[in-house]
Amino acid sequence: MKPKMLILTNRTLHNGPRMIREFQTFQHDFEITAIGTSKPTDQAIHYRSISESQSFITKILNAIFRRLFYKKLTKHIAEYSPAIEKFIEAARFDVIIIHEPNYLPLLSRLKKKLNFTAVYNAHEYHPLEFEDIGGWKETIGRYPFTLYQKYLMDIDLLVNVCDGIAQKCKQEFGKESLVVPNVAIQSDVAPVSNTGIIKLIYHGALMQSRHIEDMIDVMYLLGSHYQLDIMGTVSRGNEAYLNYLQAYAQKTSNVNFLPPVDFDRIIPFINTYDIGLFLLRPNNFNYAHALPNKLYEFIQAKLAIAIGPSAEMKAVVDQYDLGVVSDDFSPESLAAKIKQLNREDIQRYKMNAITASKIENAAIYSARYLEKVKSLLR
Repeated sequence: MKPKMLILTNRTLHNGPRMIREFQTFQHDFEITAIGTSKPTDQAIHYRSISESQSFITKILNAIFRRLFYKKLTKHIAEYSPAIEKFIEAARFDVIIIHEPNYLPLLSRLKKKLNFTAVYNAHEYHPLEFEDIGGWKETIGRYPFTLYQKYLMDIDLLVNVCDGIAQKCKQEFGKESLVVPNVAIQSDVAPVSNTGIIKLIYHGALMQSRHIEDMIDVMYLLGSHYQLDIMGTVSRGNEAYLNYLQAYAQKTSNVNFLPPVDFDRIIPFINTYDIGLFLLRPNNFNYAHALPNKLYEFIQAKLAIAIGPSAEMKAVVDQYDLGVVSDDFSPESLAAKIKQLNREDIQRYKMNAITASKIENAAIYSARYLEKVKSLLR
């Protein structure tokens, strides 16, 4: 019989790239159950809804204790999920992977009782997640910092998305990491040789903190020989920002907004473009060390890449000679770099992406992740 694995998250499972990669990594060697907010598309994954696993009263009590902690009215970390705990105790998993820091106390407590392999797959560095918001570090930010401080050493494996965050966890908490970037599945799509207007694509979440308007400013500076399509997702309650961006883009005629496509259609869809565009201000630690899914999807789609000087992304682009990196995070600097490109340059970068796609892909990193987890099995 295969060993049993639980993947536990507060996120969607049908389109969450990091969870989908885990399903693909472990499903041949483990019997996987997943708890999340939506059902996986892979029918082989056993599913349990997070809403069925956390009562309303539990959520309220945890929220109250967190607020007391934020205000320094208690030092007690109270993260309880009785239904999840009861389910885990009955199921007896061999490996449990969590994706949020609030499950660290649960993981630590049950690991001592049930002796499973405990893995925390962090999507970012949570202790500084919103450090750019005034007062956050001194209130809400104290909570993930304390969770890391108290429980990180109890887990068997910490997985991080990039070297910068891994180094920070080692420096602050003495915990080593396995680095597994948000790489995409290797695609055999070929570079497309276009003529005429140079077509750029941005795809991903539309969030105020990302200052998407900076990329609209880039297009305003580039002019009519360039076109940007923004294929963005908007979280519930954030529709006003999309409306703002659409109004902001009225100042230029070369920006369009497209509806998102399904996760597995992203790479073939964007393959027809020339340049993958991403300009992200380093407003906080996580943005300064951003290494997003879209960078690797640009690579697998065989696009040239144009980015700001974000350290982690720049290292990948420079290593494989995949495109241009601006001198600073201003739209003017990135627009100037893009203007220097001719069709031959773009095609050369696209061809270089073929080499990168064979190295920076899910199969390579999944093999390392699988090997590490199997080595930790009790």
